[in-house]
Amino acid sequence: MKGFFSLIGGILVLAVTAWFLLTYVLISDEQKIQRVIEKARCSVESGSLLSLASLFTLDYRHENGMGREDVLAGLRELFQQTDDRRVRVLRSIVDVRDDRAEASVTFIFSGKAPHAHPGFEDLLSNSTSETQDVQITFQRDGRSWKIHQTAFRRSPARAGGRT
Repeated sequence: MKGFFSLIGGILVLAVTAWFLLTYVLISDEQKIQRVIEKARCSVESGSLLSLASLFTLDYRHENGMGREDVLAGLRELFQQTDDRRVRVLRSIVDVRDDRAEASVTFIFSGKAPHAHPGFEDLLSNSTSETQDVQITFQRDGRSWKIHQTAFRRSPARAGGRT
Protein backbone atom coordinates (compact mmCIF):
# COMPACT_ATOMS: atom_id res chain seq x y z
CA MET A 1 0.00 0.00 0.00
CA LYS A 2 2.89 2.33 0.81
CA GLY A 3 4.29 1.81 -2.71
CA PHE A 4 0.94 2.69 -4.26
CA PHE A 5 0.81 6.04 -2.43
CA SER A 6 4.41 6.74 -3.41
CA LEU A 7 3.53 6.05 -7.05
CA ILE A 8 0.48 8.34 -6.91
CA GLY A 9 2.52 11.05 -5.16
CA GLY A 10 5.24 10.81 -7.81
CA ILE A 11 2.69 11.08 -10.61
CA LEU A 12 1.14 14.15 -8.97
CA VAL A 13 4.56 15.80 -8.58
CA LEU A 14 5.33 15.11 -12.25
CA ALA A 15 1.93 16.45 -13.34
CA VAL A 16 2.33 19.68 -11.35
CA THR A 17 5.89 20.12 -12.61
CA ALA A 18 4.80 19.60 -16.22
CA TRP A 19 1.91 22.05 -15.78
CA PHE A 20 4.25 24.67 -14.28
CA LEU A 21 6.81 24.26 -17.06
CA LEU A 22 4.22 24.42 -19.84
CA THR A 23 2.39 27.38 -18.29
CA TYR A 24 5.25 29.60 -17.11
CA VAL A 25 8.62 28.46 -18.43
CA LEU A 26 8.28 26.83 -21.83
CA ILE A 27 6.17 29.54 -23.46
CA SER A 28 7.24 31.81 -26.29
CA ASP A 29 8.32 35.40 -25.83
CA GLU A 30 5.21 36.47 -27.75
CA GLN A 31 3.02 34.68 -25.20
CA LYS A 32 4.92 36.29 -22.33
CA ILE A 33 4.35 39.72 -23.85
CA GLN A 34 0.66 38.96 -24.41
CA ARG A 35 0.46 38.13 -20.70
CA VAL A 36 2.04 41.49 -19.82
CA ILE A 37 -0.56 43.21 -22.01
CA GLU A 38 -3.34 41.28 -20.28
CA LYS A 39 -1.92 42.09 -16.84
CA ALA A 40 -1.80 45.79 -17.79
CA ARG A 41 -5.43 45.61 -18.96
CA CYS A 42 -6.54 44.02 -15.67
CA SER A 43 -4.48 46.49 -13.62
CA VAL A 44 -6.07 49.49 -15.34
CA GLU A 45 -9.56 48.08 -14.84
CA SER A 46 -8.94 47.39 -11.15
CA GLY A 47 -6.97 50.61 -10.58
CA SER A 48 -3.92 48.78 -9.22
CA LEU A 49 -0.91 51.08 -9.41
CA LEU A 50 1.31 48.53 -7.70
CA SER A 51 0.64 45.97 -10.43
CA LEU A 52 1.15 48.55 -13.17
CA ALA A 53 4.38 49.87 -11.67
CA SER A 54 5.88 46.38 -11.78
CA LEU A 55 5.29 46.23 -15.55
CA PHE A 56 7.45 49.28 -16.40
CA THR A 57 11.23 49.46 -16.70
CA LEU A 58 12.92 51.95 -14.38
CA ASP A 59 13.90 54.11 -17.38
CA TYR A 60 10.43 53.97 -19.00
CA ARG A 61 9.51 56.89 -21.28
CA HIS A 62 6.11 57.94 -22.65
CA GLU A 63 5.93 59.54 -26.11
CA ASN A 64 5.59 63.02 -24.60
CA GLY A 65 8.78 62.60 -22.53
CA MET A 66 7.14 61.73 -19.21
CA GLY A 67 9.05 59.23 -17.11
CA ARG A 68 7.80 56.30 -15.08
CA GLU A 69 6.94 58.28 -11.94
CA ASP A 70 5.10 60.99 -13.90
CA VAL A 71 2.98 58.40 -15.73
CA LEU A 72 2.18 56.55 -12.50
CA ALA A 73 1.13 59.83 -10.86
CA GLY A 74 -1.13 60.57 -13.83
CA LEU A 75 -2.62 57.09 -13.65
CA ARG A 76 -3.22 57.50 -9.90
CA GLU A 77 -5.23 60.64 -10.62
CA LEU A 78 -7.09 58.91 -13.46
CA PHE A 79 -8.01 56.02 -11.16
CA GLN A 80 -9.21 58.44 -8.48
CA GLN A 81 -11.42 60.36 -10.91
CA THR A 82 -12.95 57.51 -12.90
CA ASP A 83 -15.14 54.55 -12.07
CA ASP A 84 -16.20 51.41 -13.90
CA ARG A 85 -13.10 51.38 -16.11
CA ARG A 86 -13.20 48.81 -18.89
CA VAL A 87 -10.47 48.04 -21.39
CA ARG A 88 -11.45 45.85 -24.31
CA VAL A 89 -8.46 44.67 -26.35
CA LEU A 90 -9.54 44.21 -29.94
CA ARG A 91 -6.20 43.31 -31.51
CA SER A 92 -2.60 42.92 -30.46
CA ILE A 93 0.35 42.20 -32.70
CA VAL A 94 3.75 41.39 -31.22
CA ASP A 95 7.13 41.37 -32.98
CA VAL A 96 10.10 40.09 -30.93
CA ARG A 97 13.70 40.80 -31.91
CA ASP A 98 16.34 39.60 -29.48
CA ASP A 99 15.99 41.55 -26.21
CA ARG A 100 13.47 44.07 -27.56
CA ALA A 101 9.94 43.70 -28.81
CA GLU A 102 7.34 45.93 -30.41
CA ALA A 103 3.62 45.51 -29.89
CA SER A 104 0.69 47.29 -31.48
CA VAL A 105 -2.48 47.08 -29.41
CA THR A 106 -5.90 48.33 -30.52
CA PHE A 107 -8.38 48.79 -27.69
CA ILE A 108 -11.46 50.58 -26.41
CA PHE A 109 -11.12 52.27 -23.02
CA SER A 110 -14.33 53.29 -21.28
CA GLY A 111 -15.25 54.50 -17.85
CA LYS A 112 -17.30 57.02 -15.93
CA ALA A 113 -15.62 60.34 -15.25
CA PRO A 114 -18.17 62.68 -13.65
CA HIS A 115 -15.65 65.34 -12.59
CA ALA A 116 -12.56 64.31 -14.52
CA HIS A 117 -9.92 66.59 -15.88
CA PRO A 118 -10.47 67.21 -19.64
CA GLY A 119 -7.23 65.36 -20.36
CA PHE A 120 -8.69 62.20 -18.87
CA GLU A 121 -11.86 62.53 -20.89
CA ASP A 122 -9.67 62.43 -24.02
CA LEU A 123 -8.38 59.02 -22.92
CA LEU A 124 -11.86 57.56 -22.62
CA SER A 125 -13.45 56.34 -25.84
CA ASN A 126 -16.59 58.32 -26.65
CA SER A 127 -18.45 55.33 -28.04
CA THR A 128 -18.18 51.58 -28.15
CA SER A 129 -16.74 51.78 -31.67
CA GLU A 130 -14.05 54.44 -31.13
CA THR A 131 -10.74 52.68 -30.78
CA GLN A 132 -7.29 53.74 -29.69
CA ASP A 133 -3.92 52.33 -30.63
CA VAL A 134 -0.86 52.09 -28.45
CA GLN A 135 2.59 51.22 -29.72
CA ILE A 136 4.56 49.56 -26.94
CA THR A 137 8.28 48.86 -26.86
CA PHE A 138 9.23 46.03 -24.50
CA GLN A 139 12.63 45.24 -23.07
CA ARG A 140 13.70 41.85 -21.77
CA ASP A 141 14.29 41.79 -18.03
CA GLY A 142 15.80 38.42 -17.19
CA ARG A 143 13.18 35.84 -18.18
CA SER A 144 10.35 38.37 -18.30
CA TRP A 145 9.42 41.44 -20.35
CA LYS A 146 8.79 45.02 -19.19
CA ILE A 147 7.28 48.05 -20.89
CA HIS A 148 10.02 50.44 -21.94
CA GLN A 149 8.18 53.00 -24.07
CA THR A 150 4.61 53.79 -25.17
CA ALA A 151 2.95 55.98 -27.77
CA PHE A 152 -0.86 56.38 -27.98
CA ARG A 153 -2.87 57.10 -31.11
CA ARG A 154 -6.64 57.57 -31.36
CA SER A 155 -7.80 55.64 -34.41
CA PRO A 156 -10.96 55.76 -36.47
CA ALA A 157 -13.59 53.05 -35.91
CA ARG A 158 -12.52 49.82 -37.49
CA ALA A 159 -14.26 46.70 -38.59
CA GLY A 160 -12.57 43.49 -37.69
CA GLY A 161 -12.27 40.67 -35.27
CA ARG A 162 -10.30 39.93 -32.19
CA THR A 163 -6.98 38.21 -31.93
